Amino acid sequence: MSERGRAPGIFILLAVVLLVGSLAVAGWYFFTPKRPDKPTVSADDLDVVCTGRVDAPKMVISLDPAQPGRVEEVYVEEGAKVKGGDKILKLDPSVAEHRRRQAEAAVTAAGTDLDRAKAEADRFPDTVKMRRAMVAAAAAQVTAAEKNVETQKALSGVQKLGEAQVAALEANVLQLKELKKAEDIGLEQLEKAAREKFPQLAVRAAEARLAAAQADLDLAKKAEDECVVRAPSDGHILRLQATKGGNLVPGYTPAVVFAPAGKLVVRAEVDQEYLTKVKEKMAAEMQDESRLDSPTWKGRVKSVSKWVAQRRTLILEPGELNDVRTLEAIIEPEDDTGLVIGQRMRITIKVK
Repeated sequence: MSERGRAPGIFILLAVVLLVGSLAVAGWYFFTPKRPDKPTVSADDLDVVCTGRVDAPKMVISLDPAQPGRVEEVYVEEGAKVKGGDKILKLDPSVAEHRRRQAEAAVTAAGTDLDRAKAEADRFPDTVKMRRAMVAAAAAQVTAAEKNVETQKALSGVQKLGEAQVAALEANVLQLKELKKAEDIGLEQLEKAAREKFPQLAVRAAEARLAAAQADLDLAKKAEDECVVRAPSDGHILRLQATKGGNLVPGYTPAVVFAPAGKLVVRAEVDQEYLTKVKEKMAAEMQDESRLDSPTWKGRVKSVSKWVAQRRTLILEPGELNDVRTLEAIIEPEDDTGLVIGQRMRITIKVK
């Protein structure tokens, strides 16, 4: 076929293709459903998805002795269930016992001082009376000595004393007067002490010393009691990091990690953007964050915190943002079987 004969066929084919394409575009435009301007589901109706951790109802706590020491005995094993007040471990109490005995001796000494102060306060009025009598006696001695001098000076003849003897009698009068002044000063001091209630103040000071000694004894007894670490309530031992013969230093590594007894809860970490969406009694579904085949636990929101803050757990974990402010919501599972404290959960809170 020549070039001139094939040209009309090509143009006819192109025309047919353009016609069919135009009809297809027109059909798609007129018959394809248009997208709605707005989503069919409101954002307020969307469920809240967040993460959280399984925890004890009253939170896991660390137990440490109040003072450093050597472990004398460990009474439980890791994972054991205990009752409130049960012994968990005991430190060597010898130092605490010596301090208690020292404090007991101080209490005894302070009590003796108080008894002496009370006795002196009871005798004080009689002491004042005795000092007044001594002042009166001294005054009488001065008067008698002065009359004796006058009498000796009035004598004449053989009975008249010499100048030296008279001078001795006058010196005795001066001595008695000085003694009376001393007695006067002593009486004045006693009367002033009576006005200022000095004996009662001495009793109060002794009482204060006894109270301080008793407080030291109470502290010593408390330190002795705290050599034994006890369970604060019913629960179980999550972790035990103490061995007989080892040394414990409070505040370094917890000797005991304790979980109070009770049904487990999930502490959901809700982002701030969902602040007004999560309410109490909302239904929730929870799954293990790390398992693809995780079962689903159902529960309800028990409470919602009134505080937007850092996550309660400040342990830095790979792939987790730790500086995000979140709202904590406590979720109670219907059945906590299979849940483990510390387990990381993926949570869906049903808004509707």
